[in-house]
Amino acid sequence: MELTIKRAEKHLHALNEQLQGTISQQKGLFRLDIGTHIGSGSINCICFNKCMTALEYDITLEEDQYIPLNAPDMDMLYFVYCLEGHGAVRLRESGNFIQLDKLQTAVIYNNRETEGLLKVDKGQRFVFNVIGIDKKRYEEHFRNNFHGLEGKLRQLLEHFGNGKKHIHLGAYNLKIGEQIKMLAKQRQDNDIASYLRFEGICNLILSNQITQFYLDVDQKSNTTSLTGQELQLIHQVSEFIVNYPEVQHAIKSLCKKSGLSPNKLQEGFKFMHGRTVSDYVRNVRVEKAEELLRTTDMNISEVVYSVGLTSRSYFCKIFKNKYNCSPKQYKSKRLNKVDLPEAAA
Repeated sequence: MELTIKRAEKHLHALNEQLQGTISQQKGLFRLDIGTHIGSGSINCICFNKCMTALEYDITLEEDQYIPLNAPDMDMLYFVYCLEGHGAVRLRESGNFIQLDKLQTAVIYNNRETEGLLKVDKGQRFVFNVIGIDKKRYEEHFRNNFHGLEGKLRQLLEHFGNGKKHIHLGAYNLKIGEQIKMLAKQRQDNDIASYLRFEGICNLILSNQITQFYLDVDQKSNTTSLTGQELQLIHQVSEFIVNYPEVQHAIKSLCKKSGLSPNKLQEGFKFMHGRTVSDYVRNVRVEKAEELLRTTDMNISEVVYSVGLTSRSYFCKIFKNKYNCSPKQYKSKRLNKVDLPEAAA
């Protein structure tokens, strides 16, 4: 535990040389509140074991800043994701900055020789997730016990650690963005269960980052003709549907809202969600309905109305398809504190 605390402190002290704020700690979670003359916001850091570190940036800067990727004596492989805003990464002083867009993944290998910098532009909200693996500690910790995810990660460490490649810009991936949003919810509680859930979500993000990397390398990633800006519009429309499931979301109105054609809208949803627009709306509604059944005292008819559906029989059908039981059975299990069924994809 003492070792992980020192590593978290080392990360934030390196960042604080540039951001000139204050560092605080609560139950293993370290927080850097950046200096008010630099901007606003904070960076959270937590180390889970001997080799894994998670950092969450949520900052807005008064001037452009060049932030070190890690402490000078660390040999790190970073899996990064830009949730809001955009940034750029440069490795070595002679290198060029490589743009990282909103919703985009990247894998970056940084050590004492590369001296990586993260460039964050002023005036934008920058939300950035980083999961770092200490290469040397990872190899010492697992030694020859590499199976499953560990085996894939070891191959990836070797791929980047041979000096031939230090940065890989990946595909746009909305699933990882949704998982990162889940982290913020877990930070609201400071109990041990929340800590373990936080660690579990970070491992899930890491797994999806590794999967995305190998899909990119094997050229099996889902491809699209849409630009990064158009994909961000798809993301905004998706957020609107999630926030307002009760609205009757017609293709025509969504196209008007986004400025995209029907074909581009459908292509974007298939690329980002693996679903058509109508299927995505239906899935959002049934998941919202499950949440209401689980967390409120609303009856089934009230739930149906609240998520924008008009037919109770249709709702029961799609709910059962996803949760393998009727809404009535689901609500009864919750009241009787019986384990709730897992949802289908």
